[in-house]
Amino acid sequence: MVRVLVCQLTLAALLGGVGQGGQIDYLRQVKPLLRQHCYACHGALRQRGGLRLDTVPSARRGGESGPAIVGGDLAESLAYQAVTGGAGFEMPPQGEGVPLTSTEAGLLRQWILEGASGVEDEQPEQDPRKFWSYTIPQRPDLPASAAPFDANPIDVLLQVERERRGLSPRPPAAPRVGAPLPSSSVFRQPAAMLRQRSALSSQSRSQVLDTLAAELAHRGEAESRKPESGQPGAGLHERRGPDPR
Repeated sequence: MVRVLVCQLTLAALLGGVGQGGQIDYLRQVKPLLRQHCYACHGALRQRGGLRLDTVPSARRGGESGPAIVGGDLAESLAYQAVTGGAGFEMPPQGEGVPLTSTEAGLLRQWILEGASGVEDEQPEQDPRKFWSYTIPQRPDLPASAAPFDANPIDVLLQVERERRGLSPRPPAAPRVGAPLPSSSVFRQPAAMLRQRSALSSQSRSQVLDTLAAELAHRGEAESRKPESGQPGAGLHERRGPDPR
């Protein structure tokens, strides 16, 4: 009873896409079984015998042995003959894939007898080797623009878009406005912070960054020379009490 129910459910799933008049639905019934059983050797990655089966036009065109699908003619449809053993060989080859079940072969047979119709503008499967994550990034040529010749490539692309929209860029900010100012976390002493703020106001952004980097490096070296707590010499720099002697 259970086996009968399973067979009925399988048949219902395969026939679920039958359209009006009992015709086979190519996209829901035929294409999935071709993808499962045939694309490994006759798809985007490999085309044995020059044959692709991932679109109806390519299947009708066929390969080195002739058309794989001929609408209304089972004898001339080499793909059907191959999967049913009528061509003198079996597809997929033994050990290289799972053969079609009798139900799947019946669907393919009925679809061919109905004319083997497909869908408009059916696109072939994409070659997985050309997927974006497998391609090496290439730096594109920058388009001509009014940006300075030494501008950052991003600025050049931004300028091209501004020109397309009829926009003009804002003038560069003055160093006093654009340069980042040091924070109290970098310079703890208020007096030192004020002196540094005054010095940075007349420097360019690159000079400001160089100054901050040098100050941070100096502080890091000073911290690394301090003895750790519990080590000989630790606490010698702290104020001592009066000598009990």
